[in-house]
Amino acid sequence: MHRRRPGGIGAAKIVSGWLPGTPEWAWVALFMVVFCATNLAAVRNFGEFEFWFAALKVGAITLFLVLGVLAIAGVLPGTDSPGRATSPTSCPTAARGW
Repeated sequence: MHRRRPGGIGAAKIVSGWLPGTPEWAWVALFMVVFCATNLAAVRNFGEFEFWFAALKVGAITLFLVLGVLAIAGVLPGTDSPGRATSPTSCPTAARGW
């Protein structure tokens, strides 16, 4: 009977997908060291990390929203704009709105 190896641990599996030549155990060790160091730091430093991680998340969400609007508008190179062709108001069954 063939036993499957475990698929890896969350973040390590994601990064190994981005960089396939790297072993997952190395990413697990790296993330473990980073998170342990963050948690063992003084409260002030931990608050600083939290601030910058939150700012990074807000920046990523804003970037994805802007990219989505640009893709719909057809401004991004190499993409065709769907425009309003897929909006519910362009459908004959919803010609007068919902």
